[in-house]
Amino acid sequence: MIEENDDDVVEEMMKNFKAEKSSSSTTTQTPVETSTPEPDTPSTTDGEVGHGGHLVGTNRHLERKVRSYAKKFIAGDTEYPSIAVDLDKVHWEVSGRMTRTLGRCFYSKPRSGHQTIKMSKPLMDKADWERVCCTIRHELVHAWQKQNDELTGHGWSFKKWCDPLDISVRADKPASQEYKYEIHCPEHGLLGGKMKRCKHLKQIVNKNQRYCQKCGSDSKGTLFVKKDGRKLKHI
Repeated sequence: MIEENDDDVVEEMMKNFKAEKSSSSTTTQTPVETSTPEPDTPSTTDGEVGHGGHLVGTNRHLERKVRSYAKKFIAGDTEYPSIAVDLDKVHWEVSGRMTRTLGRCFYSKPRSGHQTIKMSKPLMDKADWERVCCTIRHELVHAWQKQNDELTGHGWSFKKWCDPLDISVRADKPASQEYKYEIHCPEHGLLGGKMKRCKHLKQIVNKNQRYCQKCGSDSKGTLFVKKDGRKLKHI
């Protein structure tokens, strides 16, 4: 029995009662971790063809595009006859440093039996796709020559493929607008060009020692060189 003056006892009992009530009404919950989702990173898609039908894209994108066409060509899935090239032995590269030729085939040591075909990104960016395809076929003929122990270069083993594959011995040369110095004939127009000043250009401009092979030696002195659209009087 609690007496009226037992204030300390009453206070202690009330504290114990409140503590028991609070404990019985509390439930244990597993904390849920929440996080703010990171925003989606926008994906970038390389374009295939830009203004004027020219190619655009990264090196990897262009490498995939080149490989894809090469596989179709070798598989006979194009309008041109296939040639016996083992693409597993061909390594493809798109180079940002190669500027003088659109494509080139390099031969490795004889024991490895592999070839590397490099394509120029700067020139691919400015060339149309048909020209690039022509260059791919051109370089694959060089790979075919090496893999089949044929005479390499642009001799008879190469020329026999020119008509069937619609290629030429100059298919790996840059487009005319890529020549820094353009060589012209009054009769036959643009004959070719050079990227740097050289003895050949000086013989045309300064000494009139070169002639158009189509016109013959009588055309000495008629050839001229243009740079940035202007005819050069000396070089």
